[in-house]
Amino acid sequence: LWISLAAMLMVMVHMSRNVGISTREIEQNHYSELVYNHFHKIGDVDAYKTHPYASTQAQYVGIILYSAGKTLNVNNIFLLKHLVSAIFGWLLIVYLSVLILRAFSWRAAFFTAFFLFISPRFIGYSVCNVVDVTFAFGFVFTITQMYYFCRELPVIRIYRLVKIVLGTLLALSTYNAGFILINFFNIFVILNYILYNPLKKFYTKEYLKPLGILCLMLLGFTIVIYTIHSIGTLFLVK
Repeated sequence: LWISLAAMLMVMVHMSRNVGISTREIEQNHYSELVYNHFHKIGDVDAYKTHPYASTQAQYVGIILYSAGKTLNVNNIFLLKHLVSAIFGWLLIVYLSVLILRAFSWRAAFFTAFFLFISPRFIGYSVCNVVDVTFAFGFVFTITQMYYFCRELPVIRIYRLVKIVLGTLLALSTYNAGFILINFFNIFVILNYILYNPLKKFYTKEYLKPLGILCLMLLGFTIVIYTIHSIGTLFLVK
């Protein structure tokens, strides 16, 4: 499995160097350019606010890559974006395969990676759409960490929570649809607790105390995500 994943990485990186530029990429790059111009007081500094992506996407990854390209004097910004996109696409395959490996078997994980790799639509997006691929990777990475978190209960591991927060923020850094991960985490944790704890003990201290701790943790998680996202949004609109 790991040898095949390493081979996929090399192939995807190589493919990213020779792929074309899509209309979607041009629009995403244009939005990143407008945001860059806003912060550097170039031209119409408020032009990005009228762009269609302004209300549905954050695109921090695209903005960061565009800014890095400008700082490093990269002539072909799309080549840089394609390379990063290929790496995120490969990481998506890795984490989804690891999730399948832990849940089922190495054979299921191998075929998951293989069929993703040969899927024209997936591989096409993976090497030339850094925004969508980053969102997909953040989504799959976070779901994987949620799975581990639920399996580790009643032990709550801080580093696992940190990974879930970072994965959710990564998904939110491209699309506002990343907020759905908050609902997934709340549902997964509560359902996991109910399934593995008998309801006949519902009114006992042994049942309600851990449930209360989990609910407080979920509330804190939600507040942290909304707070960080709000700060990032205010940073963009100023």
